[in-house]
Amino acid sequence: MGKATIVSKNNGFSEPNLPRIKSVQYEYDSVKLGGGKKQTIHTVQNHFRINVFFGIIDTVMMCMKSKFKENYLSLLNSMNNVLFNKNPTNQSIGEVCNAYKIESNDLSSEIKILNRLFINHECDTIIKKINYIRSKDIQTGFPNYTNILKIFLTIPKNTAFNERSFSALRTLKTYLRVTMSQELLSSSAILYIQKEYPIDFDNIIDKFDAEASIRGRRLTLK
Repeated sequence: MGKATIVSKNNGFSEPNLPRIKSVQYEYDSVKLGGGKKQTIHTVQNHFRINVFFGIIDTVMMCMKSKFKENYLSLLNSMNNVLFNKNPTNQSIGEVCNAYKIESNDLSSEIKILNRLFINHECDTIIKKINYIRSKDIQTGFPNYTNILKIFLTIPKNTAFNERSFSALRTLKTYLRVTMSQELLSSSAILYIQKEYPIDFDNIIDKFDAEASIRGRRLTLK
């Protein structure tokens, strides 16, 4: 416990010590019997190992088991197989189709056609595949593959982004803004959450000014 004592002194908090032993009242047939005591933990190290360390480990393991369930991992691996392999297995295609209510034959046909196009245009990474689909504007021709790709790209790797969204909501939706519309709230939340990304305000003003005639606005921004 020497290291723990040094760390506690350097950080300005009290040293670890054993909690005070409390008496326990036992009841038997509605008759209280006193004099009992809790089980004594002889050292500070054993106290923190049993009551703190083991408790933290149990909590972490339970959270990991609930977060990474076997069925979720299997579905994620199947999506990875469908999107990244040139010849995905029928089992992976079937699992993805069952999860998202898609016809397996339609998805298989789209994968075969797209894989030929990807090979011809050397689209060997997910970014190149996305850029190719967007540049050729073929999303409507391959709706199932596009939907699976969108779902796969929007799966968060952790819950930090979701928690950040709720924190932003508490900041934006104040008492004076209760009448804010859903569209304005969503747009404001995106700007607040993604505030680290640079914004070209001149380009935004130019686009806003270019649409003046469409909206019937008489005042132009020059």
